Amino acid sequence: LALFIPIRWSFPGIGAFQCYDKYMMAMLGTAATKAGKSEWSQPPTNAGSYNSNPSNAPFFQDGQQNNYASDYGKFFLSWYSNALIQHGSDVLRAVRTALHGSGGNSAPAMLTKVAGVHWWYKTNSHPAEATAGYYNTNGANAYQNIANMLAKQGDTEFSFTCMEMRDSEQSSSAACGPEELVAQTMAAAMSANVPYGGENALPRYDTTAYSRIEDVARAAENQYVLQMYRLRVPVVG
Repeated sequence: LALFIPIRWSFPGIGAFQCYDKYMMAMLGTAATKAGKSEWSQPPTNAGSYNSNPSNAPFFQDGQQNNYASDYGKFFLSWYSNALIQHGSDVLRAVRTALHGSGGNSAPAMLTKVAGVHWWYKTNSHPAEATAGYYNTNGANAYQNIANMLAKQGDTEFSFTCMEMRDSEQSSSAACGPEELVAQTMAAAMSANVPYGGENALPRYDTTAYSRIEDVARAAENQYVLQMYRLRVPVVG
């Protein structure tokens, strides 16, 4: 009789790639073959586990063989992220069809919640984002790619979090960057002309957090973005 002990993630673990079922493995194999690199048909074997730090996950370290910046790493991270974006597009399309039918003229307004993975943001490899499917390194802009997909769907809001967070309040040992992350996602939505909504990530009842939300709202150049914030958190002054 074997005892199964589940592995539970805890902050600030980098997480783990979710692509080991037979369907994802088949998709990866097909993509590798199409790229003329059949040897790339497997996920990274050096990416650590749920609670690893970048320091003990060679895939996310600079200068390592077959790391995130290698040809293989770029291929895998791009494939992995594109699979997530395609899934999001398929889900949004299915929801619209279910609610209004394929020929409906009045598609429902929807929002897509994007996770605020702010830990390890200030590292080159952005490992926690990468394992979540957000390819935000090697010159790639994960959030612009998501915003562009939402723009093609139409009438879909980019909904984000971390609005109350300040870098100075986070663990310096986890290279957190919630302020920069919020700015990047907002810029991506505005560039794609997609409505952007925000909310706090954690329960906060203090003026420090509230003032941060106000600062983010006021920094928005697009008035529609500002209105979206006001629907969630009243902005005074």
